[in-house]
Amino acid sequence: TQAQRDYMAHPCVLFIPQTFAGKKYWACATPYPNSNPNYENPCVFSSDDGETWAAPTGATNPIVGKPAIGYNADNFIFLSVDRATLHLVYRERVATGVHQGNHLKLMSTTDGITWTTPVSIIDGTYNSQDFASPSINWNGSKWELISHNLDNVGQIVEIRTSTDATLTGGFGAPTTMVIANPRAALWWHSEFRLRPDGVYEGVMQDGNSAGGALYFCESTDKVNGSVARITATTNHYKSSLSTDRFDGGVGRLWIGYVSVFTVDKQNVGYGRIDAIVASTSLQAGVLGSAPRLTLKDLFTRTDSATVPGSPDIGPAYSVASGTWGISTN
Repeated sequence: TQAQRDYMAHPCVLFIPQTFAGKKYWACATPYPNSNPNYENPCVFSSDDGETWAAPTGATNPIVGKPAIGYNADNFIFLSVDRATLHLVYRERVATGVHQGNHLKLMSTTDGITWTTPVSIIDGTYNSQDFASPSINWNGSKWELISHNLDNVGQIVEIRTSTDATLTGGFGAPTTMVIANPRAALWWHSEFRLRPDGVYEGVMQDGNSAGGALYFCESTDKVNGSVARITATTNHYKSSLSTDRFDGGVGRLWIGYVSVFTVDKQNVGYGRIDAIVASTSLQAGVLGSAPRLTLKDLFTRTDSATVPGSPDIGPAYSVASGTWGISTN
């Protein structure tokens, strides 16, 4: 068994209001104990409420083992157009040998238990064309793939469209997405979902494998994107934004950290994947455009009986009347 499963990276959470195989929430992640890529193989979990997670009854994790040479990494889970099949793609990176290259592999299931043999849907030259942190969405007639070319000096974010309505018929030439970073840092991970109104929204991490800052992102034209920073810290890793609000809910942000934490009902993480629910600041970010996130405050600063200080995101507080401060954080 994969005893190191408590240390998860690359979370991807999918909310399915009409359920798939009897569950409303499905997720995938890759174990990464002590940054050991030998265990970085996709695992799948399901949940009734997004809080308590388990491998589907009868299923075995990971759903695919590591390649003979190289390693697996970034995974993404999504539904077929008819919603009868659950798809998962992951990145296989092979530095040497006959299979050298970067390969985006596809697996599918109709019951959440038995998965098809992985097939490559797009391949790139090692150290030249990468497909890190993939997101795949149906645009109404074809599939769109957003991924990071980490083999490019600029770590560019690219979007491609499938040549036909299948996932295995190939993808066209990429277009580089223009997403300015307020810190002037390069992008490392992202996850995007296509809203019913045709707008892409997601969550992005900058920096590198040592972590970075986390942002909401929105793109109305699938080329240009705007971001709003979520926290003031830079210890984040690949994170996931589930689309509960499409069903009238609030939406949940599952945050990855580079610190090692164990798993509980809200955490599946190398680092931690926290379900942040019913937060005013989160609602401001996920119920509208990304720039509407105006204030977020965890009050993790020095206590003061007279000074409220500045929030994690947003301007310093101004006191309209009386005396305000932080009794305890």
